[in-house]
Amino acid sequence: MDYMREINAFYDWLAINPQITDSARNLWHALMHTANRAGWITEFTVAISTLEAKTGMSRAALYRARNVLQQAKRISFAKRGGNLCATYTIFPLVSQYETQNETHTGHTAQHEPDTPREHYSSYPTDTRKTKTKTNTKEAATTRFEAYRAAVEARAFSGAMHACVMDWLMYKTERRDKYTDTGLSKLLGIFERKAAEYGEDAVIYAVDQAITNCWKGIVWDKAPGGARPSADANYVSCDDEEV
Repeated sequence: MDYMREINAFYDWLAINPQITDSARNLWHALMHTANRAGWITEFTVAISTLEAKTGMSRAALYRARNVLQQAKRISFAKRGGNLCATYTIFPLVSQYETQNETHTGHTAQHEPDTPREHYSSYPTDTRKTKTKTNTKEAATTRFEAYRAAVEARAFSGAMHACVMDWLMYKTERRDKYTDTGLSKLLGIFERKAAEYGEDAVIYAVDQAITNCWKGIVWDKAPGGARPSADANYVSCDDEEV
């Protein structure tokens, strides 16, 4: 499973499924993180206490959220007796969309009907462009994993962890980069703003920035936020943004 492609596909899917609750979205991210740590095995187990820690949600809220995800066919879960953890399976969105495309077209790109192979062999292939695209994607993936390691080294709650990773994914999609120093400063700002405004306000400000395709986070968009303080300006080159 390709982590970045799945997250992109998840947000595309949310655009046509806006009824999915914030709690369910939060839980999906936590389960994806757990599945990634488990090596993307088809079925994995995770303790409800672990999900409480990752998401910052109550047990009752988690039960409701996982029912929402199961009804939406994004996951399946099975309870087990005694003190055993429930088992979870995440249904990939990327492979689902690829299958749908094959169904609609009636064939895959590898089975073009009645097209002579010689027709393609007469055109030279510019392998340099292919290599450049591959190298760029690999570099972005490596950089994003470095971001993830830095975030996990901080004591963020589950909800804040998902929020910060959403922002870093968004910046990666924009092909924006953070230096090691810039990333450290950014994470410090997230910690301070969460303490100053509360996590819900920070998550709201980040959601506003991503939804409106802003280059940075404008902290006075956070409920109860004031004009950004001086330390909000040194992560990026944009005034009042990070």
